[in-house]
Amino acid sequence: MKIKTNLFLILLIVAISSCASNTQPIKYYSLNLNDFQTSNKAISANQIRVLVEPIQLAKFLDQDNMVIQIGKHEIYKANSHRWAEPLDQSIVKLLVKKLNNKTDNTYQFVKRGRHESKNPSLHLYLEIDQFHSTDNAQVILSGHYWLYSEDHSFETMKYFNISDGLTGDGYQHSVEKLICLLGQLVMQITNTIKEPRG
Repeated sequence: MKIKTNLFLILLIVAISSCASNTQPIKYYSLNLNDFQTSNKAISANQIRVLVEPIQLAKFLDQDNMVIQIGKHEIYKANSHRWAEPLDQSIVKLLVKKLNNKTDNTYQFVKRGRHESKNPSLHLYLEIDQFHSTDNAQVILSGHYWLYSEDHSFETMKYFNISDGLTGDGYQHSVEKLICLLGQLVMQITNTIKEPRG
């Protein structure tokens, strides 16, 4: 009986050890690590100040884990591949940097909580429905954004649905492609802001 108990304990320890050794290490990804470019534009009193409000993410995106869309309706949560910081904050940081680098000196983009001493002329709100890769080798960024004037009267709302094909493997490549999609969104926002408002 004692031999059976000892054998059972040894088998249990081996089983637990093999499960523990099969876990993959967690990898973290950031949208901002290699994007150190800062705007060299001088800040002037005549600039139109655009306050980038906190982004609203779809619930399945508002988590640490990266996700992949499988087929039309399934979302796979990658347990070993995670965002290094909250995704909404990371996207806002990158958008503010890219918007300040893409627009002329007429506009200054700031995120809420920073440099709010002056009243903004415009508010930019974004809602993101998709920001992930798919099982058919695509990356997708979709949602909509609003631009409001200083008195919060409605000015314009635009939808965006941007995608690109993956040409490499792995989550690192997906992140690089997602950053490119944000660059395309920046171009769309820049064009919208420059449209005449009446």
